[in-house]
Amino acid sequence: MLNLTIHGARGSLPGARSSAEFGTASICAVARGAGSAVILDAGSGAAAAGAALLEEGHVEIDLILSHLHLDHVISLPFLPQLLRGDGLVRVHLSQRYGPDPAAVLGELLRAPWFPVPLSGLRGRIEGHPIADGATLRVGGLSVETAPLNHPGGATGVRISDGAEAVAVLLDHEPGDDRIDAGVCRLMQGCRVAVMDAAWTPEEAPARAGWGHGCWEACIRLARRTDVAAILLSHHAPSRDDTALLHEEARARQAWSGARMARQDEVI
Repeated sequence: MLNLTIHGARGSLPGARSSAEFGTASICAVARGAGSAVILDAGSGAAAAGAALLEEGHVEIDLILSHLHLDHVISLPFLPQLLRGDGLVRVHLSQRYGPDPAAVLGELLRAPWFPVPLSGLRGRIEGHPIADGATLRVGGLSVETAPLNHPGGATGVRISDGAEAVAVLLDHEPGDDRIDAGVCRLMQGCRVAVMDAAWTPEEAPARAGWGHGCWEACIRLARRTDVAAILLSHHAPSRDDTALLHEEARARQAWSGARMARQDEVI
């Protein structure tokens, strides 16, 4: 059985306000199925995700990074698998960053930006470049990819255990017909798609080109596919429970299959 655990649903920064229902950690999820697991992005929720996998016996883990903006990589050096000598993190990253993802991440994990260089961590990082539109295997899971509409680029994924599928599509701004077609392909046949709804519909026009969506745009894309439900994510860090519940009610009124992603929920 395929399942997806949301370990962080905030975008740009961890939540700046207390949010008991939706959580404060930034983007991270874990997909499990077919005896395998994969972490999707390394926002501030990824340290807890890595710890949960370690408790399950996953000393070696696979991490797919949608892109390298700070809110998606901030927990990378705090993954517990990198703090032990037998730990290994296989990082899958678009080849647009170059042929060696580990070398790119080495630029992040060095002085003056971080006190411990990549070579100083006890665990190891293996880099695996992903071609645009490629399909890869992570243990028993199949991972299809497609580019997203985001400044500098980002990668969306569709994960399947052979029977069921989920899609994670962060960070994406709908509106580019060619890219949207690839996003809809990933959503097709999925039980749920996690989509970027950082903005309200009223905020979105003034933020065109920033690489994020709103719930109205997410619903328009979902209706072009047979996806059963969408989880709206990448919540603005200042949006508290009251505001998110209000936007969720509006989205559900527009389409009953839409709701806001909550930290620690399992789909």
